[in-house]
Amino acid sequence: MKTLDRYILKQLVVNFVFGIGLFLSILTASDLIYRLTSLWLKSGLSLVRVVQIFLWNIPSFLVYIIPMAVLLGSILTTSRLSSDSEVIALRASGVSYFRFTIPFLIFSIWACSVTILVQEVFVPMSSEKLMQLTEGTSLTGLLFQENTFFREEAGEGVERIFYVRQVDSRKGVLIGVTVQEYGKEGILRIINAQEATNQEGKWVFRKGILYEMGPGGEVRRIVRFEKEEIAAQQGLRETLQQQKNPREMSLAQ
Repeated sequence: MKTLDRYILKQLVVNFVFGIGLFLSILTASDLIYRLTSLWLKSGLSLVRVVQIFLWNIPSFLVYIIPMAVLLGSILTTSRLSSDSEVIALRASGVSYFRFTIPFLIFSIWACSVTILVQEVFVPMSSEKLMQLTEGTSLTGLLFQENTFFREEAGEGVERIFYVRQVDSRKGVLIGVTVQEYGKEGILRIINAQEATNQEGKWVFRKGILYEMGPGGEVRRIVRFEKEEIAAQQGLRETLQQQKNPREMSLAQ
C-alpha cells in the first residue's frame, strides 16, 4: 500500500469513528436511552441489566449507522484535503481523480462487508439475547412494536404465517393482522382482521374478512365476520418470542 493510500485511509478512519459516535449518540439518545432510564427509575431494574440491554441494541443501530458514517467520513476527509489545497497538490503531482478515489473505494468495500457481517450474524444474535434479558419484564415492549411476523404449525401439514402491523404486548392484542394458511397443495385461506387475541388455546380474530382459496389459488368464498376463532398451537407469550422484525432477520431468513 502506497503512502498516499495510507494517508487518506488514516483520515477516513478517524472521521468514520467520529461519525459512528455521532450517529449512535443521536439515534440512541432520542428514544432508547430515555426509555431505558425511565424503566430503570420506575421498575428498579438493575443498572447492569440496563447497560446490557443498551449494548445488545447497538448492532441493530450499526446496520444504519455504518453507511452514514462512511458518507460523513468521506465528505469530511475530502473537505479537509481540499481546504488545505492537498487535492490541488496531488493533481499537480500527476495523481488522477481515479487514483485519488481508490482508498475511498477500498474503505467503502470494507465497510459494506462489516455491515453485512453485523446484519447476518450480530443482529439476530443480539435479538435473541435481548429477548432473554427482557423476558418477564415490561421491557418486552421495546422489542415487539410493529411490522413483525411469525409462523405457526397448525398440524396435519398445515402452516400459518402471521403478519402483524402492531403489537400491544401489555394488553395482549395484535393489531392489523393478516394470516395466510398453507397446506400441502398450496394456500388454503387468508384472514385479514383489525385485531386478534390468544384466548384459551384459540386465536380470536375480530372485524375482518376471510378468503377461502381453491386448489388453483383462486378465491372460492369471501366471508366478512365480527368474530372468528381458530385453534392455536401455543400461547401468545410463546408466539411473541418467535416474531421478528425484518431488520432483525438475516438474508437467509
